[in-house]
Amino acid sequence: MIKKLPLTLFFCFSASLLFLFAPAGAVAQKASLRTIIIDAGHGGKDHGAKGSYSYEKDICLAIALKLGKNLEDAFPEIKILYTRKTDVYPELKARADFANGNKGDLFLCVHVNAAPPIRHNKFAGYRNEVTYTGRGKKRKKHMQRVPKYTVYFTDNPSNGTETFIWAADRTDEKEKFIGEDVNTGEHVYDSTEFIP
Repeated sequence: MIKKLPLTLFFCFSASLLFLFAPAGAVAQKASLRTIIIDAGHGGKDHGAKGSYSYEKDICLAIALKLGKNLEDAFPEIKILYTRKTDVYPELKARADFANGNKGDLFLCVHVNAAPPIRHNKFAGYRNEVTYTGRGKKRKKHMQRVPKYTVYFTDNPSNGTETFIWAADRTDEKEKFIGEDVNTGEHVYDSTEFIP
């Protein structure tokens, strides 16, 4: 399953970007995106989630490099920059500074979080169990009712693609970017609501 996850995320991500840049009608509009920054999450000392045989940092890097290659092939007029192309760990502030310094129009941060299936215990009734008390001649046999449970697992639901205003709450210019509600620091919008 973990082997299929990066490919699935890659194709969904690529398809959504292709639809985003598709011209409306017969008249193609001038692209408003000139620079895309691709950030492969984690890296170096930060492994991210650990799978059965891989780390999140390695999967993120592979997806980011493939995504960048596909974007470069599909849109040669757009400059594609990477926060990392090898297994290094740029600090989070350095990633934001890199994107802002290169005047990135779009910042894509790739993460593939992992979570095990959720374990559930469901009460299924009682069973009789033999227990003994005492020792030697005083030893007695007892029947005891013990609760019986059925164990089953469910997959964790996927959150889909999420859009965040990241690091805007960590600067003095935050009011300019996020408007009135500047104290919470959490402005999360689920972009899957807008997929037709």
